[in-house]
Amino acid sequence: MIKVNKEKKRIKKDNSEGYARAVELGGEPANQFLTMVALFNVVANKEGREKAYQFTKSIWQNYSKHTIPGLYDIDNLRKCEGDIYENYKKFNIAMFKAGNKDYHVKEIKDEPDCLTVIVDRCVSVEIANALNCPEVGMLGCDHDVAGYPYIEDAVNSEFRRLHTIAKGDEVCDFMFFKKGKCPFDASKNK
Repeated sequence: MIKVNKEKKRIKKDNSEGYARAVELGGEPANQFLTMVALFNVVANKEGREKAYQFTKSIWQNYSKHTIPGLYDIDNLRKCEGDIYENYKKFNIAMFKAGNKDYHVKEIKDEPDCLTVIVDRCVSVEIANALNCPEVGMLGCDHDVAGYPYIEDAVNSEFRRLHTIAKGDEVCDFMFFKKGKCPFDASKNK
């Protein structure tokens, strides 16, 4: 932790514009970005960038089994009147519209068996790049891929994302299919 804290100070100094961009999201998100980049850099300096990415990715993927169910508050979502899948789609539409300062929602397609949300700008990627650590920009994507399976049965849905900005695509395509209607295998998720 001493090395991580020292690295956080260095990042703030050497990447002041990137850190300022993170602060625009708020104090807690800025601290989280700074901590993850510092942790990544400390591990990368010792073990290399690929091992550092795998290490930080494992942290986020383990974290996702708690955060995704917590984000959707599944117990309360089940209590809502109507079909759980339709309520889940409505929740996602509201969440993506509310989070539009963190990413830009280009399009929302609400079809009977699939909700698709197309995002063409991701602040997490922008900040990670500004802090010279694009790998940290991919952690949110890794978090989603690992976390959504924990709620799929409860919300009668299957999550797919075949493209992500963090991994080199022009857009992120969040697709929430009704269970049994998804034409893509989960191994295609990015």
